[in-house]
Amino acid sequence: MSTTPWSGFCRAYMAQAAVRLCAPSSATDWEQELVELTGHRGLPVLHGVVFGRDAAADAPPTWRTDDVLYTRFAWSHELGPLYIGEPGGPGSHRAVSSWRGLHLSSDWRDWIERLVRVDAMPPYPPPLVVLDRGGSFLGPGDSLASDLGLRQEPTGDATKPVFAGGDTLLVAGYPYDASGERVYAAHPGALDRALRVADAAQLPWCFDTLSLPLDALPPRPVEAVGEHRRATAFGVLRVTLGRDVLRQELELLGTPIETAIFARDGAARCFAFAPPAGSARVEAWARARRVLRCPHLQLDEAAAQTWARVRRLPAWPALRTCERELGGLVAPADAAPMDADPLGRPAVLLGLGVLARAPEELVRWWNLTSQDPAEEPAIMSCGVEEPRARGYLVWSWREHTLVVIGEWRERILCCDERGAIWRHDGNDGVLDVASGTPRTLLERVALEEQLWRELGHWVPVHVFADVGAQVAGQLGLSAIAEATDHLVQTYEGDGLWLWQLVEYGPNRTEIRVVGQDVSRVVDVVRAARALAPEARVKVWSSTRPGNLLVDALVEAGLGDPWSLTASAHLEAELAASPESSEGDLG
Repeated sequence: MSTTPWSGFCRAYMAQAAVRLCAPSSATDWEQELVELTGHRGLPVLHGVVFGRDAAADAPPTWRTDDVLYTRFAWSHELGPLYIGEPGGPGSHRAVSSWRGLHLSSDWRDWIERLVRVDAMPPYPPPLVVLDRGGSFLGPGDSLASDLGLRQEPTGDATKPVFAGGDTLLVAGYPYDASGERVYAAHPGALDRALRVADAAQLPWCFDTLSLPLDALPPRPVEAVGEHRRATAFGVLRVTLGRDVLRQELELLGTPIETAIFARDGAARCFAFAPPAGSARVEAWARARRVLRCPHLQLDEAAAQTWARVRRLPAWPALRTCERELGGLVAPADAAPMDADPLGRPAVLLGLGVLARAPEELVRWWNLTSQDPAEEPAIMSCGVEEPRARGYLVWSWREHTLVVIGEWRERILCCDERGAIWRHDGNDGVLDVASGTPRTLLERVALEEQLWRELGHWVPVHVFADVGAQVAGQLGLSAIAEATDHLVQTYEGDGLWLWQLVEYGPNRTEIRVVGQDVSRVVDVVRAARALAPEARVKVWSSTRPGNLLVDALVEAGLGDPWSLTASAHLEAELAASPESSEGDLG
């Protein structure tokens, strides 16, 4: 029996929902339960979600995390293969997750209850996404629901209730657990009212466009029902709501970026400018994440030289090369697959012309104004001292002078006199040289974005040896030429990615390797150790993926928990301490 009884609304809707056939003799308990809900007609098909273990036949049949076994559950047009967890005991709930580990709900029935209510709403107008409200959650007395005249509906998750009332539906925790609240309206007038209520409450909102196809938008006249505008220090969002068409226009730093059209016969979007040039990987990343090159934000060589001279910055040829290769690149805030405010801190801001238009709050961040010049530089998590501010957008690190050229996902990017691109991640305490040239930087960023998309939170294993090319050859990995330069060589193949770093700046001579399968990563480390028996192996992450790697390396005899996780700074301190014992610390 169900631990969370199905609501009357769900039972009535399932009785007439679209279905697909299911063989009763081989059905699981949850498949049988869904078949019963449809009046024994078959498994439901709801809002682009096809239920059944065979619906995602190309995905692995099971996967395990945190000691919970997940089996195939459904296929979602939006989220890909979905999995259901095995119950932890009698009467316990069963969670739903995407193949990439995106948590949808702690209770599969509650997730379907939300899905049913969304499927019951018309496809136009599109849902209004109400973004993060500073950690607050929907509750029985929620002001937005109250102002819209909505009542709480019976569902399984009391912390994220569903509210409904006539022509409006307010849902949190859909399509995934961390989603912003979504307002579904039965007609444009109801959506216009929801927008006015959100504006009055000063709630951030947007219409999600990331899943829309890119296409040339034909002229679509809009018979306006309402017009709405949001603005932040970073940009402006304009919405024109019509009876049959909704147009959303996004502007960043005074520059048009994207226009999206939602209509009764479909939806599409187009960019105001072209993505940056590069490999197919760079093009795919740029299109998916709305990374565009805005020519009027890019300085020519003479303007770049003047810009640097006026601000008393070094007039390096390398700085002008950076502007030519990276200048004018912008992308709105993006936390995909999570909801992000497109008017939040942009994901990409690159180039001197872009810096000139950046809000003062970012300029202060880039100038490291939180540092106390009288104090010694702090040691970062990566084991090296943090850089120091030396002037407007100028840093120093040991003998290196660095000029800030922008940021990518809150990682500050700098150029040095030789044209190498450094990145400073203040949140994770990391300073490294990402590439030897500006062009290689885009390729490496695109690759790392691909890994986040495919692997979720990924953690590298560090092997301090110069044997990357030999290991890649032994394991059949191919060089990624466009992501390789004189400081970083990149290889991939068979679910593995390997970087060989050359000692330069804060970088040490090392291999970094990540992979889809922990055992394959161990194979790389074992091969490297065979070529360099004294090489240190490190995993600097206390996250679950990091712990899994440490456990696997210990089991393979490639280190112990201390030697694998102790920072270089801590090892040096202990080695210099009179009380420390002599010997190799790993």
